[in-house]
Formats: sequence, C-alpha cells, structure tokens
Amino acid sequence: MRFLVSFRRVLITLAIVAGCLGLARAEVSIEPCEPWSGVFGGSEQEFSFEIVDGDGALDRLTWVFSAKNRTIARGGQSWDRSPERVSVRLAVPPVRDGVIFPAELKVEIFGSGSEPVARHVKPLWIFPDDPFAGRTAWLAEQQIALFDPPGHTRDVLVKAGVPLREIHRLAVLDEVREGLVLVGEGVSFRAHRGLADSLLRRAAAGVAVLCLAPADGQWPVPGMEDAPDSAEPRPVSLIWKRAGAIRALDKRLDADGWPPDGQLVASGVRLIGARGHVAAEVHTDGDVWPWYEIRYPGQRATCVVCGFGIVAHWHAGPAPRFLLARILEYLAE
Repeated sequence: MRFLVSFRRVLITLAIVAGCLGLARAEVSIEPCEPWSGVFGGSEQEFSFEIVDGDGALDRLTWVFSAKNRTIARGGQSWDRSPERVSVRLAVPPVRDGVIFPAELKVEIFGSGSEPVARHVKPLWIFPDDPFAGRTAWLAEQQIALFDPPGHTRDVLVKAGVPLREIHRLAVLDEVREGLVLVGEGVSFRAHRGLADSLLRRAAAGVAVLCLAPADGQWPVPGMEDAPDSAEPRPVSLIWKRAGAIRALDKRLDADGWPPDGQLVASGVRLIGARGHVAAEVHTDGDVWPWYEIRYPGQRATCVVCGFGIVAHWHAGPAPRFLLARILEYLAE
C-alpha cells in the first residue's frame, strides 16, 4: 500500500514538472491584432485575431457583434488549422450625434464539443462623425486664435466647422488677452524662435494654450530657476504624462494605438540641460513624454503641449477628433 501511494505521488510530481517545462498540451487562445476599439457609426470595419490552437483538434470559429445584449450580426467558419489569423468584417450601424454607444465583438473557437475551447470579447465604442455637433456657440465662446504656418490644422478645423481666428505673426500673438491660443500640428519651434516663450507668457496671463504635436525645437521648463524671486511667473504645477493623459480625459478613447498603423504619438519632449537651465526638447521618436502641461495660478492659465497625432489621424478613427474636443473642454474648465 505504501508503495502504491509513493508511486502515485511520483506520477503527480512528474505531471507537475512536465507542465512547468511546457510539455503539457498548449492551451487554445485568441488574441486581437488591433489595439483600438473606437469605430465610426455607419462604417465598414475589419478586425483580425491571432489563433494559437495548441495541440487540440479544432472544428469551427464563430463571432457575434452585439450591443446591449442585442445581436447586430453574427458569422463563422470551419477550422482546418491552416490559418494563424482570421479577420472579421463588420457593418457598424450609425449612431445619433452626441451619442457614443458601447458594443462588443465576441469570438469563440470550438472543438468537437458544444462548449467553446477559447473565447475573446473585444469591447467596442461606436462614435458619431462630428465631435462638435450642436456646439458651435460654445466653440465661438472659446475665442480660438490659431497659429498654424503649415496649414494642416486649419484645413481640418475649418472643415469641421470650428470658428477660429488665424494669427500669422508672433507680435499679434502677444496681444491675445483672452480665449484660447491653438498652435497647429507640425509647427517648428526651431524655425519660430520665441514662440514657446510667447505662449508661456500668454498662459501666465490667463490665456489657455494648446500646442499640437510640434515638429522640433525646445520648450522652457519654467519654475526651475535657483532664485525664488525671479521676475518670471512661476507655475503651480508641471505635469508630464504618457498615454494615461488620454484615459484621464475619457476612458472611452483609445490610448494604446490608433488606426491604421497603431501609432498615436507624433512627437513628445525629453528633459535636457540647456545653458544652465532645464528645457523640454521635442523629439519625434524614441521614449518621449507626449503630454507636457504647465499650470499657472488662475482659471484657464494653462499651457498644454499634446504630442498625440490628432490632425494626422483625424480621418482614420474617432479617438483623435474626440480627444481634441475633450482637451478643449479641459482647458475651458
């Protein structure tokens, strides 16, 4: 009897060791290929999934596209172990302006039985096209002054119906006393020397400032002077963030990647020493901070440098344009 008990323990130990060494049968898994979940209502979408089928005998794959426990569409295919990736095409229903609708795409793979051997549920958010629908009057109240030599941001915002006033010279920029100063995406701070200092002066004076993904150059980091009695206005906070900045504004917005290529950061800053001072240097690759925020005392006295490629991805998905709407709301608080 003792021999049988000992032999049984040996078998259990061997099974545990085999599992730890990866000798046990691999489990079936379904992994999504696209990191984004936001889609436009009334659009055609395609999502792909990687299938790891282990050593099991798989028979079929099914999918269900649903919203609030109501099926919108479903489909499936037989499984012969040859594809490593499957794609699901969806006809996304339209949604009303101002409505962001939750949905999900459930993918299951079956063996010979009636229960799935693997399942993945991908959450989706269905957005309308226009992030500013019904808000023209509110946008006009923001008094947006746009400095945009490349012109790409202007083209996008004018087509989106955003009222704005264009500024072409830094001398005029220094005269802005209220509202919001918006610097278009791709502006070179190296070419426009003095622009960063001018924007910080506007923020310290109570004008909200938003700079979209600068191309190059440096930003001062105010408040780092050794002398506390410096004549320069001192900020109450300096904030650096990564993708968490998007989630903090709206958890429904994609923060892991935007279509079509999964990239969302166009540029960001790194802290460097420059002539005895600390500066934020703009870079378009590598490890950067895509959100740089300087807050001064007073309402709206804030400058945000946002390195997410909002204008470059404007037509690819809903997250960029709705992110801009959320940032404008944030700066208006």
